[in-house]
Parts: sequence; structure tokens; C-alpha cells
Amino acid sequence: ASLFQHHDYRKFAEVHAAYLWLGIGVLMKLIMPGFVFFVPAFTSIVGDSTPLQEAAISFAGPAVNLLFWLGAWAYLKYATGPGKRVSKHDKEKLRFLALFRYINGFLFIFNLIPIPGFDGYSLFSNLGKAFGLL
Repeated sequence: ASLFQHHDYRKFAEVHAAYLWLGIGVLMKLIMPGFVFFVPAFTSIVGDSTPLQEAAISFAGPAVNLLFWLGAWAYLKYATGPGKRVSKHDKEKLRFLALFRYINGFLFIFNLIPIPGFDGYSLFSNLGKAFGLL
């Protein structure tokens, strides 16, 4: 099922819900305690573009994760530097921000794995096409 559509010049982007995977994720969470990681949606992009443009589109999601990771890293480094006093309330915020940083660092690396269906596969295969390696 399509959740969102966007038309822009020669490109068409559509976000799809993967209800089966969402159901599997919910079922696993009910059976097993702890962290269960599932992405119950995916984006398909159709239209005329060069391999280099496709590579840039593929890198956009992981790039946002990298920017979030860098922002959280910089803030945590500044907020917890030498001579900084941190209140109990601020410690809770910093713990959340540290988790936010960890999750975004994980997503950046995970999404760049070159497995079909992942951004990394599209990124590296399109870079290979753009530079004549594939």
C-alpha cells in the first residue's frame, strides 16, 4: 500500500508500507524481550536519472543518519567536557542523546552494507556504473 507519493520533474517517489514485516516485528517483540529492529516501509523511486544521481539518492538516507550522529557526538563532547557540571535532569537528556547517537551510527553503517535492497547496494552499484567499474 502506498503511504506517500511525490512527483518531481522526471522522478516519481513512493513510500510503501510493508505490513507483513511490521506484523513479524510486533510478533517477535511479544515473544522476545529486548530490542527488535524492523523497518516496516520502503521507498521506490522511478524515473530518468544517471547512475551518479541514483548513487546520491541512495546516500541521502544514510547521510542524514551521519549528520544526526555527528550532531549528537559534537553536543555530547561539548556538554560533558572538562569542568562541566551536569545536573541529574541533564544526565537523563545526555543518556537519551547518547542512545540517539548510537542508533544513528548503527543505521548509517547498517544501511551502507552492500546487500540487495539496502541503500549501500544501490549506492555502490551505481557508483560502479558511473565510473565504469561495473
